[in-house]
Amino acid sequence: MAALLYWRGRSPSSDFDIFAPLYYGWRTPDEQLRILLPIHFRHLTPDSRSALWGLYFERESPGKHSRIFFPLYFHSSDGQERTTLAGNYFSRTSAQYDTRVAFPLFWSAQARQPDLNSYETLIPFYFKMNNAKEKVESVFSPFFFAYRSSDSAQGFFPPFYWRETAERETAVAFPLYWDFLKKSEDGWKRTQVFAPYFKRSSEDSEFK
Repeated sequence: MAALLYWRGRSPSSDFDIFAPLYYGWRTPDEQLRILLPIHFRHLTPDSRSALWGLYFERESPGKHSRIFFPLYFHSSDGQERTTLAGNYFSRTSAQYDTRVAFPLFWSAQARQPDLNSYETLIPFYFKMNNAKEKVESVFSPFFFAYRSSDSAQGFFPPFYWRETAERETAVAFPLYWDFLKKSEDGWKRTQVFAPYFKRSSEDSEFK
């Protein structure tokens, strides 16, 4: 009976052990393999390593590695590219882009080459868009919005509204406060209302 369950072999180049039907081991000067069904295996070579321990699996080789804990966690790295999945969180990073997701509400993506664009949203609270190449950033929401570029900016967050350009600036706090500033080569003019207060001014005059 023992002969039917256990086998062993030896030679100058390799050896093996078998304990049927669960265990198998095999070795050479450059490679090792060990299997214990159904919970474990291990494989070694001069430039790689793989192993399974129950629900956990890992593999490593030069510049690469993977780790998995079934079914909750996965991580893989290959040079500059990395991928991670942990529960409802997912991320992937490379030299060209970066993506992050927390299902189902949060999504973020950034392209590094060649456009340098990024997008981010937290449903339903806001959506953000950024173009670093053109220096434009926007945020939209059911509750507010904001926009900024290299030459202007504006936003609305009730009860506040603001807008700025090279020629004009506006600031409002509904319904009591209003501020308007106009700039030109001839100087500036400003109108302010803080009910019931009123003021109008410029570089050389003032009325209130």
